[in-house]
Amino acid sequence: MSFWTNICNVFWSPYFWLPEGETWHTFDSKQTGLHGNYTGIYFATAMAICLLRLQPAMKRLFITPIGRYLGLGSKRRTRHPHNKTLENLFKMYGPEVPEDIKEELEKSINLSAAQIQFWMKNRKYAEKLEQKLIKFVECGWKFVYYAFSASYGLSALWNKTWFWNMEECWKGAPYHTLEVDVWFYCWICAGFYLASMFSVFIETRRGDFKMMVAHHFITLFLMSLTWFSNLTRIGSVFLLLHDISDAFLEIAKMCKYVGYIALGTFFFVIFALLWHLTRVLYYPYVLYSIMFQAQYLMKTTLAFQCFRIMAVALFVLHIKWTFCIWNIIRNALKQGRALEDERSSDEDSD
Repeated sequence: MSFWTNICNVFWSPYFWLPEGETWHTFDSKQTGLHGNYTGIYFATAMAICLLRLQPAMKRLFITPIGRYLGLGSKRRTRHPHNKTLENLFKMYGPEVPEDIKEELEKSINLSAAQIQFWMKNRKYAEKLEQKLIKFVECGWKFVYYAFSASYGLSALWNKTWFWNMEECWKGAPYHTLEVDVWFYCWICAGFYLASMFSVFIETRRGDFKMMVAHHFITLFLMSLTWFSNLTRIGSVFLLLHDISDAFLEIAKMCKYVGYIALGTFFFVIFALLWHLTRVLYYPYVLYSIMFQAQYLMKTTLAFQCFRIMAVALFVLHIKWTFCIWNIIRNALKQGRALEDERSSDEDSD
């Protein structure tokens, strides 16, 4: 038996994932209906690959043209003629070229100091517009996903008794069968968060980059624990709670980038309200059920104990981000300016 086989046997041990005495055969979807089990990792990987292929196409064909139409990008609103020499200097020094180099340039390219300075100013403005376009497109893709995910998730879970009563998530667990709509919803989300673990490293680096990586990792870990243990009811509730407000955050940032400040503030207020309803008020109720009700209504496992720890860690992130939102609102009211999502600002300011 190979080393890799031994590792897999240890990792997929029913002793960790399943109640005492149960085997993976109990949750064979071919024989007993749809269940969450170890085969789900293939669906998650396939969905992540599909989303990673869909993402650049959506950005290129739809979101980028919308951003350019709304005035973003250097091709729309700047009038600096291409000059290879000045372009190289801009990359080296930025818009503030040293005076001694300016004097040499005046002779070599037949431009006055004022013309060089004007070119650099326009080039800086073009770069700023291009950076805003990049951020607009990134937010646009997330908005499309979160809007679809939240809408589909609500339609899938709204009529489920266990969405409104947490005790129903545990009664009869982990032997619940999965409805097709919930099964599909879980794997759309799993694919997105798995794809995000890759794309977060190539997108514009944000000020909360480390927190976002931690959030994606914890979310994926939580999904894995609930799916492989067939606790898909509580897993789907987690997903909807974390997706339902984010579409409004992304469209608020998109409005900010194109200069629609009042509209962006409106969407940010909706986001803040939904955030507090779902992650500050309702999430503690879910957490209470996980910590104190589940153990009396189902057979717990080692995987479930890990799930408890991750659920608490996720709530800590919620609290930290909630303080960030409060700071945004407080600063906006104090300074009389528009609401902006400072938690996702660039590490390097524009």
